[in-house]
Amino acid sequence: MPLPKPAFDVPVTLVAPDGLQSPLRQEDQGGVSVVTTPNVDLAGVYEIKFGPPIDASQRLAFNTPPTESNLAVYSGEELKSQFPGWNVDVRSDWERETAPSTDVLSAENSLHRPLLWLALFLAFFETALAWRCGHHA
Repeated sequence: MPLPKPAFDVPVTLVAPDGLQSPLRQEDQGGVSVVTTPNVDLAGVYEIKFGPPIDASQRLAFNTPPTESNLAVYSGEELKSQFPGWNVDVRSDWERETAPSTDVLSAENSLHRPLLWLALFLAFFETALAWRCGHHA
């Protein structure tokens, strides 16, 4: 995350997957603040927290083990258990899905054409007024 020069004094903390927190040092590289992480020994998802006034965080995966790249197919119930609180909609039969008809789409978007014509008219009208009423030396 590049930071501008005035934000170089923002405290940055690395939170390991086991909860251990360690401060990180920022370096100036061509007017951009660069945060370099130390060598990590524990594989998993780390969180980099930027203190006030930025108050942002970013998650990064380090040394992910090959077991995390399992390409197995999950059922809908397994996905819902992996992401509690999310609205998971699993679909397997796409033949019954229908796209909206063009009549519905054109009825919903009928306001854009008159507004575009109005904008085009106003652009030409403003140009004509500037030419007609402008001060010529």
